Amino acid sequence: RRADGSVRDVEVFSSRILLAGKEALHSIVHDVTEHKFVEEKLKQTDILLANIAERVPGVVYQYRLYPDGRSCFPYASPGMQQIYEVTPESVREDATPVFGRLHPEDYDRSVEDITASGRTRDHFHCEFRVILPQQGLRWRLCDARPQRMDDGGTLWYGIISDITELKKAEESLAQSEARYRNLIMHSPDAIFINQSERVILVNHACQRLFGAATAEDLI
Repeated sequence: RRADGSVRDVEVFSSRILLAGKEALHSIVHDVTEHKFVEEKLKQTDILLANIAERVPGVVYQYRLYPDGRSCFPYASPGMQQIYEVTPESVREDATPVFGRLHPEDYDRSVEDITASGRTRDHFHCEFRVILPQQGLRWRLCDARPQRMDDGGTLWYGIISDITELKKAEESLAQSEARYRNLIMHSPDAIFINQSERVILVNHACQRLFGAATAEDLI
């Protein structure tokens, strides 16, 4: 506490010395008030970011690719457990467990996209499948921005989210459209569909009736 009543944080380094033949205490006092203030602010920021990351659907991560081909996740939010069924700690030094979860049919494409993003520094956007021990087959969407590192490697900052339900909905819609198109094409009645004054679909009965080979012939 200073003479004016304000309080400062200090570090004290002391040692015993001999002074004029008598034992004395030699001390160095270093003011660390500003350092402690910055340290506390950083701690609060870390807590804030951790709380946000825990509440973001999916996993917030850093992915590091070294020039020699090694890779790891220096940072991954707790969502890593849900997305890949591996802990953030298990991939902090080696990303191999994550790549072991990729669907065999999507593995090469995913690796090629990562390599291309690292080479061009373009935005990384990739949809792929994973096979997990507990959840089974799931779809993932990865979106990340790369940054060149001093050693020639690349560090990505990104988010990986679960898009399984979206993919299921897309598949159901595609199947419904296919069934609808099949019913139209095999209907005995002449049917054509137009959009913005342009015919986009004609069935076989309509083609026979108008002598049209394709939808474009009816424009």
